[in-house]
Amino acid sequence: MKNTIHALPGKWPAVITFLCIFITQSASAKKIYPAKGSDNGIYLNGNTFAYAAGDTLVLKASQNPFTYFSIENFHGTASNPVVVIN
Repeated sequence: MKNTIHALPGKWPAVITFLCIFITQSASAKKIYPAKGSDNGIYLNGNTFAYAAGDTLVLKASQNPFTYFSIENFHGTASNPVVVIN
């Protein structure tokens, strides 16, 4: 019996390639829950904090009130912004 490989008809190879790229890019974005300091504030520096474009920083409402929330040197892209939610 011969081993045969059947090619996918039509646009299926392009669709599968698109889905693989889309899923790979989407999977990298994550939600990050920063912890408050002893002064009830949060300070994050993107140069020393592990994050990636597309990540979401989540300020938990259960930790309110915050005395301050400060971030610097965080950079996203037009298609993958860094988002902050409460």
